[in-house]
Amino acid sequence: MPDLTQNKVYDIFPLSILKGKIIINDQEKIELKNHILDTEINFNENKKKDYAWLGDNNGQEFLFHNLLFNKLTTLIGEKIKAYTSLLNINNEKLDFYFQRSWATITHTEEKIQLHDHAQSNISFAYYLSKPKNSGDIRFVVDSQNE
Repeated sequence: MPDLTQNKVYDIFPLSILKGKIIINDQEKIELKNHILDTEINFNENKKKDYAWLGDNNGQEFLFHNLLFNKLTTLIGEKIKAYTSLLNINNEKLDFYFQRSWATITHTEEKIQLHDHAQSNISFAYYLSKPKNSGDIRFVVDSQNE
């Protein structure tokens, strides 16, 4: 049974948002951040001026296949099951799988274009690094499955 004590659900009908923490140690974070920063340098063909670098736009949309991200992927999977448990969904009756996962890098004054994840039943954001007082996340609900 997933640990539900460190999570908070925000219901913004028809959207339910889970906010919680995933803890990985500082050394692991450094390794993951360095890998992502190297990837940005090596796969940067589709970056638009004033917009964040998006791994999914640069052929890097399968981080969950990278062994370096195994622990984080497992922890994200556990958090997703905690989310569905809080919604009173029986996880034993579901099959969970990652369709895609990618990193984004947003430098000062850059933004991520408004978009949706219409192909997904559940979307997840994890901030490996988010300096204090930086950016925010916004939700626009048009799709039925967002």
